[in-house]
Order: sequence, then C-alpha cells, then structure tokens
Amino acid sequence: MRGDAELTIEDWADPRMDVTLTLEGLAVMTWVDLPVADGRFSQQRRIDDYIWGEFYGRAATETGGVFERGGIVGAFGVSR
Repeated sequence: MRGDAELTIEDWADPRMDVTLTLEGLAVMTWVDLPVADGRFSQQRRIDDYIWGEFYGRAATETGGVFERGGIVGAFGVSR
C-alpha cells in the first residue's frame, strides 16, 4: 500500500513533531506533539497503536520508521 507522509517540527529549540500518514483508501493517521531526542521520536498508546522513527542520512535529511494503528502495520520513509 502506498501513501504520503508529512512530518512537521515547528520549533527546533524544543523539537516536537507532528506526523501525518495518508494511505490510499484509508483514513488519515496522525500523531501529535511527539518529543524528538537524539534524532529519534516515538509514541506508544497501546501495544497495537504506536509510531517509532529516526532521522538519518547526511545532515539528518531523511527519516524512516514503523507504525501500527487500527490493525494496519507499516513503514514509512521521508526525504527532505
């Protein structure tokens, strides 16, 4: 399944990230106000509702991670 991922950090002095995943034919999934530390971010609400990711590449311009929500398990990658 394909889709789009949008990651937003408003304030780099206090990095907190919003993640929006839009998957073809499914409802939009969002995670809001995720703390970013040491190039990583995560949130787990339940055993079957989580997101985990990290920045990598030159100057941390790429991000990848995994998620599960509503019975959907997937991975995402974003390049700035």
